[in-house]
Amino acid sequence: MIIAILSLDWAEDPPLAPDEDTIDMTQSQTDYYLESFETRKFDVAGQQTYRFSGDTLSHFPEDDRSVIEAPELIVYRENIVWHMQSPRGVFTPEPDKFLLEGNVSMRRVSNRQLIRLETSDVTVLTDDNQVSTGQPITVSGENWQLRSIGLESDISDGTLKLLSNVTARYETPGSAGQAPPSQ
Repeated sequence: MIIAILSLDWAEDPPLAPDEDTIDMTQSQTDYYLESFETRKFDVAGQQTYRFSGDTLSHFPEDDRSVIEAPELIVYRENIVWHMQSPRGVFTPEPDKFLLEGNVSMRRVSNRQLIRLETSDVTVLTDDNQVSTGQPITVSGENWQLRSIGLESDISDGTLKLLSNVTARYETPGSAGQAPPSQ
């Protein structure tokens, strides 16, 4: 009877599982949360360099990053303004780095000329004056459109470097929507 009880006891106690790595929940906890926020950064001369806003911001202290829902970033440089929006994003300070994720819509205005950029997953380095993506992108102006895979741009001077698979379309003013001439 004792042997039967010991056998039953041994069968009911499964062998101990090996130790598993535990998840440190402090790494996934925020130390502050904001709704409908807006922040601005100014240079040493008092000129605004950017304005950043969003629906929500959750800050994670372990890596000093902030996760943002519906971020909107406006970057100001002399004679150039960049306006960028996306469904979500991540911000890390020192140096200021914005990752805009999802469908990213950008407008660049310089000397009264508007350029629209549509892509996904954009990195903006405000201290280094860089905007970049490795994703397919469409760049369009009033009478033209460029498509490529990847883009690098200098925020201050507005130059655009299209990285690969570039195609272009240009329409002379007044020709948009007209049928091609018959032969």
